[in-house]
Parts: sequence; structure tokens; C-alpha cells
Amino acid sequence: MKRRHILCFFGIILFNLCQLDGLAAENLSDSAGKILFRENCASCHEIGRVLTGPDLKGISERRTKDWLIRFIRNSAEMIEANDPQAVRIFREFKEVNMPATSLSDSEIVLIINYIENYIPVAEKALTRKSPSTQQRGVKIPLLLLLSASLFLMFFLLFLVLILCRSRAGKDIPLLPAFVRFLNMIPLSFYVTLLVLLVTIMLVSANNYYRKLYILKQFSATRTTIDFSHQQHYEDYQINCVYCHVSSLSMKTANLPTATHCMKCHNYIRKGEKTGEKEISKLLKLVEKNMDIEWETGYRLSRHVHFDHALHTISGGFECIDCHTDPADVRIQKGDFTMKWCINCHKKNNYSAENNIPGIKAGQQVRTDCILCHY
Repeated sequence: MKRRHILCFFGIILFNLCQLDGLAAENLSDSAGKILFRENCASCHEIGRVLTGPDLKGISERRTKDWLIRFIRNSAEMIEANDPQAVRIFREFKEVNMPATSLSDSEIVLIINYIENYIPVAEKALTRKSPSTQQRGVKIPLLLLLSASLFLMFFLLFLVLILCRSRAGKDIPLLPAFVRFLNMIPLSFYVTLLVLLVTIMLVSANNYYRKLYILKQFSATRTTIDFSHQQHYEDYQINCVYCHVSSLSMKTANLPTATHCMKCHNYIRKGEKTGEKEISKLLKLVEKNMDIEWETGYRLSRHVHFDHALHTISGGFECIDCHTDPADVRIQKGDFTMKWCINCHKKNNYSAENNIPGIKAGQQVRTDCILCHY
């Protein structure tokens, strides 16, 4: 009887593991299908809306999987063969040719499965909080450390005062045992500990002030459009330089204009998170011949000269090396102080693509003052 129970127990565990494995495989295939769809289909197709091509919602109910695989691979071939459905779609959508693809059958099936299982993200307005100290890099642990150091410093001063009064023979309204315990510890220990705590406090306060100084360089203005770097960079994997193209050739990275945004949003009129709300603002700006009031992410001091092109081309750096949080690119990897920049220069060499006269590939980056202060 006991043996049967054990077998049942392990059978249930095995069944659940198989279920979990199946769910993991399904999630993995959906993720792969999503990537393939965005790389190969999203420029002309949407799920739930007609774009350049037909609406893909419910496509598996209208066509067989075999037909879809053949049509996706080479629609022109099917049109030439006078396939009635292919010809009708071709004529309905202004005879725009869908380019042939080199995707395998299994990859096309992943795309079809993604379309079948697609669930629109609930529309919700994104709220952008006003810039605050905690959001911009001054962490709560730092404040706690300062508070704790201050408390310990006053407590130590109190103990030293008690010790001095006790050794001077003055009455102290405390437990005699506690006073005797304090007398056992040499005064030099308290003084050393006090000096150490004061040093920690000064270092922490310096770091805190430095953070605040840097954060003052940020602009607190709001954008006219609630733009999400995370959605564009992380979810859709759009390269930074597609929008900030001047970062490859100029000192400053440009902020995209409304007309530049319309290169994509002429076709994409509904977002996954904000629906039509934010994109409609963009359309109104274009109609009124106005531009987006972007929030400035960084504003370095006037005596500091930073060149994006030198770092992206000559240095071979990627944007993500410094702008590390796609949800809010103003939060940076380093604190952008002179020490941080110099340490980076010491660790890196010029790339083979640099076009600076007299500089060879592999040569260490300069750290002299005139490089950044001129």
C-alpha cells in the first residue's frame, strides 16, 4: 500500500514537471515568434488593424496553415500562379508586393502561432513622475548611513563625556556596573572610533553633495509626449542612432523631430500601452507644424566639452555603456564626474576606426586637461 502511494506521489510530481516544461516551451516559442514578427512583418502588418498589408487578427481562421506558409515565403510566386486568394489580396491592397523571405517553415510557423496567441496589452496611460532625488540616483541607503553615523557620533560623544566625568570623580546618574564597564575600555578606543565615524560621515556627505551637484544639471521640464525609451529600445529593439543619428558624426546627440517620428508612426497609430493617446499628440504637432518639447537628459557644466562622435566612432563605445537604464536614460552608469571620465580613459584605447590625426589604433586614450577643458 505504501509503495503504491509513493508511486502515485512521484507520478503527480512528474506530471506537473511535464506541464511546467510544456508551458516553458510554449512561452519560449511565443517569444521567438514575437521577435521574428517584429523583424520581418511589423513594418507593414499589425494584429488588429489594417496597415500597409491586411489585418492579421484571426488569419489562421481564414486561411490554412499550409497556404499561409507558402504565401509568406513567396507571395509573388502564388500571384503568378493565379491563386485566387493571393490575387484578391494583391489587388485589394493596391498591388503592393510583399517581399519573399528566406525564413524556414518552422520559423514561419512560430510567427503564425504568435499571431494566433497574441493578446493586446491593456491600454493604460503612463504617468511620468516629476524628477526626484531618489529617482535620480541619491539612494535611501546613503541617507540612512549618514543618519546612523550621526547618531553613533553623538552616542560616542556621550560615552566619552560619561567616562571623563567618572574618571574625574564626579557623580554620574547611571548604573555603577555600566560605568565600571566603560572604565575598562581605554579612552583612546573611543577617540579612534569617533575619528573613524567622522571620516565616514565626511566621505558620505561628499558623495551625497556630489550626486546632488550632478543632478542639478538635469532639466525638470516635461515633454509634450510621454515617450518610453524602454518600449522603443528594449521591446522593439530600435537602434539608438536611428533617432539620435548625429551621435555618430557630431558633438551632441540630436533629439528627434516630430516629422522623424512620423517615419514609423505614419503606419503605427496605436501603441500597446497608451493606445492612440500619445501618438495622437504627435499627429497634432505635425499638423500644426510644431515640434516635440523634449526633456533634456544631461546638461554638463560649461567648462566641460564632451564629443559624442569621438566616443562612438573613435572610441568604439555603444550608447548603453553610459546610458544604462532604458526605462530612463538619464540614470547613468557612472556619476559623470571628472574622476569617472579619467578612470574610463585609463582603461580604454582608441579603436581602429578612429580618424584623429596622429592617433594610432590601440593607443591609450589621453587624460590631459586640454582634452576636455578648452
